[in-house]
Amino acid sequence: MLVTAYFKLGLAYLEAKCYEQALEHLTTSFKLNGTLIQEISESKEYHTKILTTLGRCYMLAGNFKDA
Repeated sequence: MLVTAYFKLGLAYLEAKCYEQALEHLTTSFKLNGTLIQEISESKEYHTKILTTLGRCYMLAGNFKDA
């Protein structure tokens, strides 16, 4: 699934401390997953995982307001 690919890329960038790229991929994953929530039940659980990772990324990047 494309959502998973973007999420995993975001995680990889996050672990490499490339926060800008991580945020870009995680945000794309979040948006794509949002369109699937009504269609696929697993998307709801995954949405929480993406949001948590986005928050962690913002926090590590020093953007506490968005975190």
